[in-house]
Amino acid sequence: MRCPYLSNYLCSFAEECRRKGPPEFCAYHVLQRDKYKPLLEDSEEEGYYLYGVEYAINLLNERNYPVRYKNSKSTRDSQDLKFWPSPRKLDEIVDVDIGASSLAKCPAEIILSKYVAPPEERKRLFEVGSLMHEIFNKDFGPNYRNMHELRLLKISRKEYCEIPVAYEIEGIKIGGRIDCLLSTEFEGKEIPAIVDLKRSRYGGYEKRYLIQLGTYKLALKAEEALLITIKRNRYGYPKPTINFVDAEFDEELKDYIKRKFEGIASVLTHGPMKGTQCEGCDFKSDCRKFDFQALQSKKPWNKFLKFL
Repeated sequence: MRCPYLSNYLCSFAEECRRKGPPEFCAYHVLQRDKYKPLLEDSEEEGYYLYGVEYAINLLNERNYPVRYKNSKSTRDSQDLKFWPSPRKLDEIVDVDIGASSLAKCPAEIILSKYVAPPEERKRLFEVGSLMHEIFNKDFGPNYRNMHELRLLKISRKEYCEIPVAYEIEGIKIGGRIDCLLSTEFEGKEIPAIVDLKRSRYGGYEKRYLIQLGTYKLALKAEEALLITIKRNRYGYPKPTINFVDAEFDEELKDYIKRKFEGIASVLTHGPMKGTQCEGCDFKSDCRKFDFQALQSKKPWNKFLKFL
């Protein structure tokens, strides 16, 4: 499955390329552009593979993975689950107050990330992450859609990838983009599968990802869903983590979101409190000297004061 011409790229058509050479619009040629040099260097240094969304879907369909159930320590086998693209045509989301991916951060960090530039190393990781997502789910045009991996699905990535969604609660709009929206039949019902690609290693920060993808589920108004994160494990190969969540999880998540809003209101009014998250925070040096109270009259922060 490894590309014969690009050792850190995984592809379902590797054997065909080995015989015929890479077709004109193969991802191999895309990755040779100077733009993607930082991504290739990072994947080589950190020991992980790159791949397109079609490979990820093929990965999910080829083998069984354990499905984790919320509020349960046990898991069940995925029982030969099959996944397929779930095309959605949604309007571009505007006037989003905060991003779903930031909900797990401390309230002060949510605010500071809007005004203070992160360290250079963090900027580099953001750049690498953006390039990684481009290779994963960007539609490279009509010629690419009929070539190579996209032949597996015969559907353009723009139909089911980078889906903009927003969820409004208590007058606050939380937004984001679903990397890949699939469907599957699970326990006799067709439900959505929300897939998110992560650069990080497998393990850790699972709560953060559940909060982000769970908010996407709320935006889709789905009663049940599979939340899937695909990250690299210690051996570099992608490994999916599948969580089944339902209405009970939704209520817990809504309570969590409201508490986060209360935390933001407290920071805007009284300033930040030192906590366990401070040590590894990118904004630790800026937090104590930043004038949070000056933001009370500015959008969107003026919306949060009612939660105090």
